[in-house]
Amino acid sequence: MFLSYIFTLLCSVLIYYLLIYINDDSSEEIIGGYLASGLVICVILSIFFSIHSNMRTFIILGLTKRAVIRMITEKVLKINSAIVSDPNIRGKILNSVTSDLYVLEVFQAIIFLAALPLTYIIASIIIVIFFGIIGLVGIGISLFQILIIIISDMYLKVKKGEISDSRISKTEFFIESIRAIKINNLESYFLKPIFEDREREINLQKKISRFNSFFTIMCHSGLSLILLAVLGLKSYLEGDLKISEVFFLISVYFFTQIFATHVIFRGIKVFYAIKAVFLRLTDVLTLQEIQNQQQSIISSRSSINGQSHILIIDGEMSWLIENESNEEISNLISNRSSIFVLKAINLDIKSPHLLIVTGPTGSGKSTLLMSILQELNLIRGQIKITGTIAYVDKDAWILEDTVKNNIIIGTPFDNEKYYKILEECELLEDIETFPYKDETLVNENKLSGGQRVRIGLARALYANADILLLDDPLSSSDPVVRKSIFSAIKKASSEKLVIMTSNLSNYFEQADSLLVLDKGISTIYENYEHIRSSVMNQDFLNCQEPKENIKFKLFDPNENKHKGKFIEEKINDVNLKSYQTYTMYGFKSYLTLLFVFILMLIAQATFFFGIYWCQTWAASSDPASNSSLISMSIIVLLTYIMFTCRVFPFFEFLLQSNKILHNNAVLGLSKAYIQYLTAYSSGFYIQRFSKDLSSIDESLINAYYDTISISLYIFATATVVIIIRPFAALLLPFWIAFFWILFRYMNPLLIQLKSVEITVKSPFITTYSSLLEGIVTIRAHEIENIMIKKVEEKSLDNYRAYFALQSVTHFYQFWFLAMINMIFILNVILITFGRSMIEPGLAGFSLAVSFNLLRMTYAFNKSFTELQSQICLAQKLINFAELPQEHESSRLVFKQITKGEIIFANLCMRYHPDSPLALSNLNFHIKGGSTVGIVGRTGSGKSSLQQALFRLIPPESGSIIIDGTNYLLFSLQYLRLSISVLMQSPFLFQASIRDNVDPFHKYSLSSIKEIFKELSLFLALKSDEYLTSKIIGKDIFLSLGQKQLLCLARILLRDNRIVVLDEVFSDIDSEAENIIKKSIQHRLNKSTVIIITHKLRSILECNKVFIIEKGVCVEQGSPKSLYQNENSLFKKFVVLAEIENPYEKIINNC
Repeated sequence: MFLSYIFTLLCSVLIYYLLIYINDDSSEEIIGGYLASGLVICVILSIFFSIHSNMRTFIILGLTKRAVIRMITEKVLKINSAIVSDPNIRGKILNSVTSDLYVLEVFQAIIFLAALPLTYIIASIIIVIFFGIIGLVGIGISLFQILIIIISDMYLKVKKGEISDSRISKTEFFIESIRAIKINNLESYFLKPIFEDREREINLQKKISRFNSFFTIMCHSGLSLILLAVLGLKSYLEGDLKISEVFFLISVYFFTQIFATHVIFRGIKVFYAIKAVFLRLTDVLTLQEIQNQQQSIISSRSSINGQSHILIIDGEMSWLIENESNEEISNLISNRSSIFVLKAINLDIKSPHLLIVTGPTGSGKSTLLMSILQELNLIRGQIKITGTIAYVDKDAWILEDTVKNNIIIGTPFDNEKYYKILEECELLEDIETFPYKDETLVNENKLSGGQRVRIGLARALYANADILLLDDPLSSSDPVVRKSIFSAIKKASSEKLVIMTSNLSNYFEQADSLLVLDKGISTIYENYEHIRSSVMNQDFLNCQEPKENIKFKLFDPNENKHKGKFIEEKINDVNLKSYQTYTMYGFKSYLTLLFVFILMLIAQATFFFGIYWCQTWAASSDPASNSSLISMSIIVLLTYIMFTCRVFPFFEFLLQSNKILHNNAVLGLSKAYIQYLTAYSSGFYIQRFSKDLSSIDESLINAYYDTISISLYIFATATVVIIIRPFAALLLPFWIAFFWILFRYMNPLLIQLKSVEITVKSPFITTYSSLLEGIVTIRAHEIENIMIKKVEEKSLDNYRAYFALQSVTHFYQFWFLAMINMIFILNVILITFGRSMIEPGLAGFSLAVSFNLLRMTYAFNKSFTELQSQICLAQKLINFAELPQEHESSRLVFKQITKGEIIFANLCMRYHPDSPLALSNLNFHIKGGSTVGIVGRTGSGKSSLQQALFRLIPPESGSIIIDGTNYLLFSLQYLRLSISVLMQSPFLFQASIRDNVDPFHKYSLSSIKEIFKELSLFLALKSDEYLTSKIIGKDIFLSLGQKQLLCLARILLRDNRIVVLDEVFSDIDSEAENIIKKSIQHRLNKSTVIIITHKLRSILECNKVFIIEKGVCVEQGSPKSLYQNENSLFKKFVVLAEIENPYEKIINNC
């Protein structure tokens, strides 16, 4: 880059001699030829070295970014899981590998900056030689402006990063929980803080933008001020101005004042930005590591004589992290450590063995597994683990990859073993429904809870580990599949040590031993009879499941075939409409846009007039006269005024565009049909609102302004050259043809390459987000290196796309710059060989303004390429705003739902136009105030029925009648407010406990406390402060039962006439199930309750049962009538279930 600067300064020297040659008629033409040739060669070499330097810099930066990503990944895989569960920390980590690393892409500004000091010294020497020491005054003014620039926006950058972390974290949760948010009608609750964070971001960006605007005004208008000071001082002291010296000085000042000052400003901003990023990276890299707190745990991955062993002696484990320096994290853990502690844990088991861990809600079952995995801090006692471990979480970690790769990850492929495990885990039938079988790409959104758990179990079995830790693996499957899964677990326990948490007591008798946890204290039982005789544990015997005959299959599997594979949206081409939509977001009207554009034209004309006046000043008979100084002073003042009017409005309007762009995109997602939102991975959306939005905020406005500003300069320069030398107009046809070819063929290629580069970032972010989700499973399976490799593969894909883009971009840049500078080259030739036809002053003016094209066109190409890239990103957000919105009827009915009567009338619904019907002519009637059960295998249509009820997906035909009114006539907001739902995965969010149960604070504290007392929630806490305690994301400090009861409290407060319980009883113990049932009977006895479940026992007491198969209601009736019908599926199911006294339970209910 230094060589490029030197050749630019040599051009100024050659212009000086060329003007002397033009002014001296006696000079030989051969001298002019040499000067012109030298000038052309210097221009070409300056362009070449500039492009070459940039390309090499980009290659190095790409490699550096990959190295930093690896370093962060290695650190993240060692961080304590309690810390990673905090959404703020997750947001900071994701921001570090996305938005923050974007700063490295502009690190080239530091390279430019490093080359300037020596260049300034050489420029000063040249000025002294060819103009005199007075010329250093201009260099001094430029350096003074640089000192002002150094007092920059470092603080603003750091604060902006903090706000961005908060917004990204909230947006990530909003996207991942969009289904639950829509169902609970909480869009406004979650959008408000996102919009508030964005408002704060924009306000801070406005401060930065105003600083940038002030710099832009100083940079361009400052040239006129420097010329006034230097030429005025020169004329005052020496009484004479030479045209050659004046335009030599102008050509040098173009470099030192406009280009170099801009480089310094940008370089210092990047320096402070990188410093802020390094501080944030330091925060991530210094987070508490899991290995630093496990010194008292003895762990050996090698089994002794082929026998694995777990020994815990008087173990007391807590999430508390001692000596944590981060106050935020310390408070996060310590505030909960008194509640979430395991005490006096004693366990001594060796393989082969099956231990079932059971206990009431919040007893610490999952926490015990986390202790064995060394995720908790051992306060006292001893833990000894011998053997390798495989772990299955109750939510089962799924990597965005094929089904096969999710199972065999980290293990060589064995075809026979693989298919045997698929059969044992009941996955073969599911895989057959996927479009590409086990090669189908899956992620967390494309599988049901049961499918995720079965894939997780298959992974654990395939890993051939010595110890299997299974966190409630049976609850997410229907009874038939559940029995097959347990058979596979029991078979594995014949060779391995298996610890499984469960409250399904009908499996207890098949365990080798049982561990009962209650309030973090353990009791071990040798067999089922011992626990059966214990009075304190009689409640667990009620939590049974049907003992089905595995050979009997009530339903054929018919999973949605369109859920296995997802294809990301093809990126729309950037066109004029993209610019129009984005620009009009801020400017609102074309009249405003035209007015600002006119201001920009006037400012450009004023700038050129100031340069032109210099040749008039030099040619005057008395340069030291007051009139010349006053005239130039007025021009300087006008230049400052016009540039102020030109810059500030433009930046303010486009900042408004950025704000509206983000808000419309988020709002568009919140109102879009659910199938559009679940069609893509979470990384696809996170990418848009993290890296892409940060890039738009940082670069789009500046690129937009620079492109328009420099375009005006190029247009004005061409106009000046043609006016002075009309023969230059001969170049115009060639110019037009060249740019038509360039924009017709090269520009679309650049946009496509940028689109590819953007697209490959989404899988990287999805993989990284998945890594954060599965950090416990990854550590348990010891596949950290594999995950690092996968992250590197995605990073490498990104680098390849980045390298391809930069290679083509720099090829494009070279020819673009060369063609633009042809006007300067032609101008030099025409002036050199036609010197008798032009006045020296006009020749100097023409050469000076056209010479500046050398740097201006480089800046234009860079800004225009950047603009194209940023508009491409903006178009993606515009696409979100233009997604098909959930339909509202034009004839809304404002009628209150008071009975809860529901009629499904020939309801047909499909997820996509080309997919089969998920619900087909569904017909049944639910009386108001009744309790009904809906049964069906995974994929039979139960979830589709729920989505149709909440109008997440509109019906294709037919409808649902609620209290005699077509539900399509209710407003979406009212409909979803009038129906409450308790889902299998509890929906809690990062807010206080009060906000989680009463988001809009509609109910009194006494009402909430009364419900909490009824649900036995937080009874151990004497103070009411627990209501203001915050739930931290997926809070690992709360048990599943506690989370469900919190969600139930939300439903009880609403007291709606329609309540849906979606697989609520599958994951919780009998105590929590009884609390839920009693609360609903007591509080919601007038409501219609729809129970969707796999647990047959849970619906025996219903008024009516509906059996769904392939989207059709194949059987319905009261439990009594169906049981008494010998040919009914319900009767066969109950008989095979071997439920104790089923008829008595049914009759008693009737």
